[in-house]
Amino acid sequence: MEGAPVCDDITGRVTEMSGVILVTCPLKKTEAVDVTTPIGRFITNTYGGFDDSYRSAAEEFARMREAAVLRSPDRHESGLEALYKYYDQLAAMESKLPVSDSQIRIKFTWYDAFSKESFFSGGTKECRATEWLVLRWFW
Repeated sequence: MEGAPVCDDITGRVTEMSGVILVTCPLKKTEAVDVTTPIGRFITNTYGGFDDSYRSAAEEFARMREAAVLRSPDRHESGLEALYKYYDQLAAMESKLPVSDSQIRIKFTWYDAFSKESFFSGGTKECRATEWLVLRWFW
């Protein structure tokens, strides 16, 4: 099918390419989230203090999220590495801290890739959205 429209892999723009039809899915979008304050509040209330080492770890987690899901995707191996690193830390945090609507309330807002409606909240949903980005990286 010579001259068939093809969606650009990153932007979703339609381009022409001889003989190949490529269908891609757009990326999910998200917003910046303050993770340090809710985690700090929980640790202070539960363990009596939120010292510099905890604050530093929470801030590093926030930087990982920003590098993995807020910046435009990098189709180089470093982009996938940032996603894997964030996902690994997110899964580790989920097993150690109760990120939920009833305890540590971190509202991870994501926008549907097709309808642009917002959805998701909580750590488990953040894991699923990050998995989508990892899968999307390979398309």
